[in-house]
Amino acid sequence: MKKLLVIYQKMTLGGSTTSLLSFLDCIDRSLYEIDLILSGDAGEMLDKIPADVHRLPAAIPPSSKIMKLIRSLFHKEFYRLLFYRLFRTKKRYTITQLNAYNAVSYARKLPEEYDVAVSYVEFFPNAYLLSDCVKAKRKIAWIHTDYAASGLDVCIDAPYFKKADKIVLVSEACRKSFCDVFPTLAPKAAAVENMLSRSLLQSRAAEYTVDRHGDHVHFLTVCRIDIRTKGLDRLVRIAARLKAEGHRFTWTVVGNGEMAKFTRLIDESGVSDCVLAVGAASNPYPYFSAADCFVLPSRYEGKPMVIPEAQMLTLPCIVTAYASAAEQIRDGVDGIIAENGTDALTDAIRSVLTDPSRLKAFAQSLAGKPFDYKTTIETIHKDILG
Repeated sequence: MKKLLVIYQKMTLGGSTTSLLSFLDCIDRSLYEIDLILSGDAGEMLDKIPADVHRLPAAIPPSSKIMKLIRSLFHKEFYRLLFYRLFRTKKRYTITQLNAYNAVSYARKLPEEYDVAVSYVEFFPNAYLLSDCVKAKRKIAWIHTDYAASGLDVCIDAPYFKKADKIVLVSEACRKSFCDVFPTLAPKAAAVENMLSRSLLQSRAAEYTVDRHGDHVHFLTVCRIDIRTKGLDRLVRIAARLKAEGHRFTWTVVGNGEMAKFTRLIDESGVSDCVLAVGAASNPYPYFSAADCFVLPSRYEGKPMVIPEAQMLTLPCIVTAYASAAEQIRDGVDGIIAENGTDALTDAIRSVLTDPSRLKAFAQSLAGKPFDYKTTIETIHKDILG
């Protein structure tokens, strides 16, 4: 039996965590014994980790800021991080990258050598895998975003990605995007879609009831409250525009993050009566059952898990044209793909407000849509883990 190490961040709510749990569930236990290491022992989804997965102590042990600083002084990324903080403060994702690689300097090294090690998301898990903290015969880096559109600094990641035996992207569009940025790494890049269990989602959606207020259209957005990346600023602008036109609707936003900034934006825009920011929900799926349409206004995405989650619950989606949107939605058949801008997204949402029967037709199309991950599971075992 082979030893498999899976590296992840904290078990917070989100699509990548849902994907991780599905990944762990699909691994053949007769072939692999699984260890899981997290950057920190926190998150609402800790209790969802399968019982037969051995969770190691956190990769970043508790220690004082002074001790972390002392260890960082001997790590090259600390000085690049200092430079960017002092002179390039607008490069938010560059700072996040450098923080991840710098954190390796005070992360603990694992003594055991694994047959296969997988970092299941970008930033710290990839940095940890591709540093000298992990010994493995085969190292696989998983990336859940559209790299070219993300604004990440290629020069920071490139030396580390070269150390990976395989780099997995969550859609074919994301794989092509990655290869455009890293053409020399194209032979290592593979597309593997995320997996979900329809029956599990349906059972969780039935755990409690969310009240609907009024007989108008109810929109739903579930995401990390990252205002720019997730397009929540234009969500508010769209709501204000449609409200001014006289349309009646409720738009519920579920998630945590920049909540104070987001709620202030809602209040200042005069849409607090129709845009409801309800915060995080350990089980957001009953909100799906109470909605008529899911909207994802993101400026960029990889292959968001929340879309098949909505579709499995027969909730039609209106999304922006992110990299893999056409792989998830049949435009005009079971949802709408709008050009990635405020005006086009407004037009798409307005179209279902003026003709709600479109949403019912989309939902009927979704009811018969198959979600079969047998080929994906075979690909993971045969081509990825090896």
